[in-house]
Amino acid sequence: MDSFLKFIFIFILIVIAIRILFRFLFPIIIKRFATRLQKRFQQNMDFQQPQEPPATEGEVKIEYAPEKENQKIRDDEGEYIDYEEIKK
Repeated sequence: MDSFLKFIFIFILIVIAIRILFRFLFPIIIKRFATRLQKRFQQNMDFQQPQEPPATEGEVKIEYAPEKENQKIRDDEGEYIDYEEIKK
């Protein structure tokens, strides 16, 4: 019975020690993980952005996107729906 009480006492001490360590170490681990993810995300965003030289003052940049021609549907194109008239 004496060894059982000693086991319970040591087990409770270990559980309390783990809870205390977890309470202090967990936020530190989470902060490090979040900063790593933030740095990785920032590096990916820097990589994806096109590298254009900055525009000087007074410079005008025009990006031209031609409009698509109006496409008309010919009479022989399209969907044919067969129907029947219903008389009342």
